Amino acid sequence: MKTDRTSAFSDGIFAIAATLLVLDIRLPDPANPHLVEALLQEWPAYLGYFASFAAIGIVWVNHHALVDCLAGVNRTLLFLNLLLLMTVGLVPFPTAFMAAAYREHAGLGVATVLYGLSMLAMASVFAATWTYLVMRSPQLLKPEVRNERSRMRKAWLGVVLYLITIGIALFLPPLAFGMYLAIAAWFVFPGRHAPAEPIGPSA
Repeated sequence: MKTDRTSAFSDGIFAIAATLLVLDIRLPDPANPHLVEALLQEWPAYLGYFASFAAIGIVWVNHHALVDCLAGVNRTLLFLNLLLLMTVGLVPFPTAFMAAAYREHAGLGVATVLYGLSMLAMASVFAATWTYLVMRSPQLLKPEVRNERSRMRKAWLGVVLYLITIGIALFLPPLAFGMYLAIAAWFVFPGRHAPAEPIGPSA
């Protein structure tokens, strides 16, 4: 099977999930005499939007890098891809819940853990996909990357880091949220032994 339809469908889901994030940002009444203050009070929604858009964007970039490594797809890989897209589509919910918790100063631990679980879900499915390709179906990969395991190892390390951070979120929610951002930023870079992905119209 060719990868074109898989990539096109995936791009649509990523775009929808990223767009839905903005719906949690409330519009203050323009007639409010304290309009600037009302706008500033929405900082949890702004922060949640930035963090989740960045996370979805980073997963999208890495998903494109994965697709560029494929010589073809099979049914198992398609279902793994659907599972990944399901976790991506879920991100707006924990983002909105966390923003509400920080806005109301209540349930911060639960909200931050829930957000971390959504990040963990994406990272776990992504790691499982790389593992399936490298360990079980290397024929689906292009010849030059069939022995590429650095991204698989990095993906599983990310899973471990998210698990540790979720534990921290129970006691220090703000610190854990900052760590979520750091882990997401870490995934911007390819594995140490992986060739850098080209940036351009074909990426």
